[in-house]
Amino acid sequence: IGLDPSKLLTFDVTLSGARLSGNPSAHFDELLRRIPDVPGVVAAAGAVTLPIGGDDFGARVSAEGQPPPPPGAEPRIGYQIVTPGWFDTLGLHLRGRDFASSDDGSRGHVVIVNETFARSTWQDGGALGRRLRKGRNPSNPWMTVVGVVSDVRHSGPGKPARPAIYEP
Repeated sequence: IGLDPSKLLTFDVTLSGARLSGNPSAHFDELLRRIPDVPGVVAAAGAVTLPIGGDDFGARVSAEGQPPPPPGAEPRIGYQIVTPGWFDTLGLHLRGRDFASSDDGSRGHVVIVNETFARSTWQDGGALGRRLRKGRNPSNPWMTVVGVVSDVRHSGPGKPARPAIYEP
C-alpha cells in the first residue's frame, strides 16, 4: 500500500460545543503538540482523511503550461489536507520539502504531489517548482509544488496509486 501500518495508531477527533467557537484549529494544534509526550509515541501528525480509510476526496487541477483538458474531462485526482510532519510520520519518502507552519497562504500557496501525479502531469516527472491551480477558475491562486512524495495506494493494495495532491 506504500506505507507500513504496523507501527501506526490512528484515531478520529471530532470537535463539538465550545471547542467549535473561536479557532477550532487551535484545539487540533494543541492535541498534536501534546501527543508526542505520550510514552512510546515517536511522531504525530494529522490529516482530514486517512489512507485506506474509505474516504475519497478529490479535486480537479490544471497545471501551468499544460494544455487544459476539455471542460468536464479534467481528471479527478486524490486530494488531502495534512499537517507538517505527515509524510515523515507515515514513513513516506519526500523529495523537496515538507510543509511548514508558515505555509498558511500568506506568502503564496504551496502543494505537495505524489509520484504518480508528477509522472502523469509532466513528461520528465519534474514537479518541483512547477505550479498548479485547483479547478478551471483563473482567479483561483496558483500553488507551487514544493515536494514530491512516494505513492500510497489509497484505495487498497489491489488498486494502483492514483495521482494525488496534498495541501497544508
